[in-house]
Amino acid sequence: EPIMAVNVETLEKLERRMAQLGEEKARVEARLADPATYRSTDPAVVQQGSARQAELARLLAEAEEQWLALQEALEKP
Repeated sequence: EPIMAVNVETLEKLERRMAQLGEEKARVEARLADPATYRSTDPAVVQQGSARQAELARLLAEAEEQWLALQEALEKP
């Protein structure tokens, strides 16, 4: 069924996107957890990291919601 194939393809794309976002979020969080980050002479580094962390969390949550909705739709008879 073409619709089923598209949905499975979309699920796979969302899974790859969630993995990428999760990896980037982990890198940003590791940077923010490093005390050296806060010793930086430029406080914008921390602000940018915190802003990116929040953005990644939002993007990841959106992708997860889309994935769950699509997964539920595929499971319906």
